[in-house]
Amino acid sequence: MKYSLPAAAVLAAITASACGAEFGDLIAAPVTLDGRIGPVHVGMTAEEFHQATARRFEERNREEDPNCYYAVPPMRQEDEVKVRFMIVDGVVAAIQVGHPSVRTDRGIEVGNSAARVRDAYGAGVRRIRGTEPAADVEFLVVRTPDGAIETSFALEDERVSGYAVGFPSAVEAHDGCM
Repeated sequence: MKYSLPAAAVLAAITASACGAEFGDLIAAPVTLDGRIGPVHVGMTAEEFHQATARRFEERNREEDPNCYYAVPPMRQEDEVKVRFMIVDGVVAAIQVGHPSVRTDRGIEVGNSAARVRDAYGAGVRRIRGTEPAADVEFLVVRTPDGAIETSFALEDERVSGYAVGFPSAVEAHDGCM
């Protein structure tokens, strides 16, 4: 099974889902290096996710692959996807962000410079080139000390175009649920 963070171009397009006022409290919380945003954390089951958010999230792409799909807030056509959750084998595997209103706990947001990311996360940041279909995209990557959770910042013109926090296997291949 393939799953991971979409390429920066894909992130820009998809990370535009609704996060209307009713979801504001969820996205107001920062995304942490250990894979948390508000009551949601990487590793919780899909059922725990739905209970923790007390909201009805739409499941995208589940009919194509019930083992790898996305949970997003209900959207109106004019809304942007600010955050979405990758569910793999019934577990939240990644939190994907593509909007500047959702920051990390170190203040990083879409639009920040690569230098700002390096300043915020220090010597643990490594730069990698994506794999197909994102071979032309570079990422700044930082892992938790135990290596269990990875944060990957997609770069376009040395600026963050989106980021994902999750299990390394769900973040590294850069092609999402396929």
